[in-house]
Amino acid sequence: MKKRIAIIVALVALIGITLYFYNDANMKKAYENIILEFVENVQIEYGSTVDANSFVKTHNGDEFASGNIDTSSIGEKETTYTVKQNKIEKAFVLKYEVVDTCKPEIKLKKSSVTIKNNESINILDYVSSVSDKVDGELKYMDYPSDTDNNYYTFTTNLNPSKAGTYTVDFVAVDKNGNKSTTKMSVNVKSGVPSSYTG
Repeated sequence: MKKRIAIIVALVALIGITLYFYNDANMKKAYENIILEFVENVQIEYGSTVDANSFVKTHNGDEFASGNIDTSSIGEKETTYTVKQNKIEKAFVLKYEVVDTCKPEIKLKKSSVTIKNNESINILDYVSSVSDKVDGELKYMDYPSDTDNNYYTFTTNLNPSKAGTYTVDFVAVDKNGNKSTTKMSVNVKSGVPSSYTG
């Protein structure tokens, strides 16, 4: 009797172990069969709003959850998507790069100014706006260093006491180092010397 019970227990244990490994193998196979394919070489513009699903070419899940796309700063990033099929969940990582290809915009009120020697001129009076599409208005800086950003400035060879045509070079640099330039000419007529201010 005891021998029979032992045999039954052994058979039950064997069946249990067999079912466990069978189910485990099936789950592994089902896990491996879950697919999600991303588009290649994902680049996203800094500060933009994007649909995370637009980077998915295909998936075979019953349920699908997209990742969180962060465009608040530039650089290489990654986010996790999940696909669920028959209650089995699998994670997929999307690697993407946020880039800033938009230069700041410099708008001048005039591209050319004529003054007399007895007139003073404030160069900044001829700046309408300097702004970045994402970060907004850029502030004027007198003497920026090579490591500064998010500013605009100007340089000029203007000599108000001498008649002639001079150039004012404007430079704007956004938060991520994109640079824009533009020029304004200043024509100084002969006469009593004047001055200019920046």
